[in-house]
Amino acid sequence: MFIHKEIIVVFIFLAAITSFLLIRFFIDFKNFRDLLNSNPDNLEKKDFFFFLSFKPLVFSVTKILNEKNDVIQTKNRSIFFFQNFFKDFPDPLLIIDSNNNIVEINKEATILLGGENYVEKNVLLAFPIYGLNDLIKKVRSENQNHSSELRVTDEKDIIFNAWATVFKKQEQQLIFIRLYNITSEKKFQILQNEFVANASHELRTPISSIQGYCETLLGVGKDDSKIRNKFLRIIQKEIYRMKALVDDMLSLFKIERFEHEIPETNFDIKLLLDDLEQIFTSGKKKKLIKFTKPRISIIANGSYEEIRKVMTNLIENAILYGSSEKSIEVKYKSSERHHELQVKDFGQGIHSKDIPFLTNRFYRVSSTRNKNTNSTGLGLAIVKHILKRHNAQLKVESEVGKGSTFSVCMPNSVV
Repeated sequence: MFIHKEIIVVFIFLAAITSFLLIRFFIDFKNFRDLLNSNPDNLEKKDFFFFLSFKPLVFSVTKILNEKNDVIQTKNRSIFFFQNFFKDFPDPLLIIDSNNNIVEINKEATILLGGENYVEKNVLLAFPIYGLNDLIKKVRSENQNHSSELRVTDEKDIIFNAWATVFKKQEQQLIFIRLYNITSEKKFQILQNEFVANASHELRTPISSIQGYCETLLGVGKDDSKIRNKFLRIIQKEIYRMKALVDDMLSLFKIERFEHEIPETNFDIKLLLDDLEQIFTSGKKKKLIKFTKPRISIIANGSYEEIRKVMTNLIENAILYGSSEKSIEVKYKSSERHHELQVKDFGQGIHSKDIPFLTNRFYRVSSTRNKNTNSTGLGLAIVKHILKRHNAQLKVESEVGKGSTFSVCMPNSVV
């Protein structure tokens, strides 16, 4: 079959045009795709053969994608907040639904419940907390946040400051509850109130004495030099007693503030005992105390000044209350786990019923020991708190008529 020459030329021309358009299409498509992935904002600056008409559509699609991406990022941040902040929050947190069933619970709340999984269980059955039901009802009825002081009703004796708020999720009303443990704060407040009451009682006696003597000096005794000198000495003694009481109260308050901070310093037990021996065996006291010390330096963790205060207090108590013909013994003993400093006297001893109360503030043994008006009643309380800060213990062994042994047991470790 014969094909006309002009027709062949036309076909070749059409094929060339088609090939050019296809090549140009694929080149534009590739450039458009690369530019869209890298920087869509430069679409206006780039000349395309085929895709100029699609730029408005591309910008619209890009805008929609950006908006969706922002929504996804917001959701991801919410998920991150929930997984990291909610789950690892240091206070017990939980979310309950309209039926009071637990929807979400964090690690601390799970620990509070003994490690059991209480999700989808009733919060009032899971948490034996007095007043929780009333708080939930109040928040739900008033549709606003509230806080309340709640107490665990079992043997744990824990007090919480509970804060609750209501929010909606997919037409469901949920309540978020945070439990902040204020047990230590409450106990500290109680101790403060007791401390102020006891301090006021202890200060009232010397203040009343000073007031009475001053009134006498200003009245009938103002012209009597003997009465004046006698009463001024008594007033001076009462002032010293008040000063000692205030100093001990300030020391106790300072120690309680840092009671949970373990000292990061070390001290030499031999150097400490050398120092105490020099103080307590001078002059008339030399025959009263016998020291048994280590021959080499013994390094222990703790504050030199605070342990020195502890030992000074115990030795002074032995001198004041444990006087006898035998010398007081101050010894050092060691074991694999502990350093032990002992103060032993051979005096009147302490009745067993009084021993548990010796470290209470303002507690004085009157039945087995002579009453000492110079005592503030805070010495052994200060000792107790100092040793607690050092992770140490005070052991008391005593027998009426034979004497007492006070032992300071400190961990055998060095920071």
